[in-house]
Amino acid sequence: FEGQVWTLYTYAFFHHPLSWSHLICNILGIFYLGGRINHLLDSTFSIRILCLGVLLSGMFHLGLDGFAREAKIPLIGISGGILSLMAALCSLAPETRFWPFGIQARNMLKAFTLTSLFCLLISPKLNLPLLGKIGNGMVEYGFSSLFSVGHACHLGGLTAGYTFGRCHLRLPKLK
Repeated sequence: FEGQVWTLYTYAFFHHPLSWSHLICNILGIFYLGGRINHLLDSTFSIRILCLGVLLSGMFHLGLDGFAREAKIPLIGISGGILSLMAALCSLAPETRFWPFGIQARNMLKAFTLTSLFCLLISPKLNLPLLGKIGNGMVEYGFSSLFSVGHACHLGGLTAGYTFGRCHLRLPKLK
């Protein structure tokens, strides 16, 4: 909002210094999902979808989390970009199965989307009539860390990946 537009990309290169597990999961996600997409198409597609996912994730975060919450959640990490890779893979090959769980891609996409949407909607800071009470109850039972995650950012990545993958399937292939 202060005119530093480049931060919509650079935030993805930073992670919380105390959350090494988050960084390691993100690195593994890039290798696994990017490799699967590279196998289907090519590396330029993976890079494009990752960059688009990072951009749209940042925009969703600013649009939903940035305006709706009193306590701002920092925009940090490449999770939204990784979820865009996952959503693109799910839209390109919905019958594929994810190792080691054997879950079909279409079901994985539904689960991630519904979970992110539900967690965003029950946030106590949004103060939605019924859903806000669920979120307040979760905070009372010690699940307040659930609301320190940028669920809007994850939804942005899922939206970017799914849309980019579906559009890629519909576009005529040029040689």
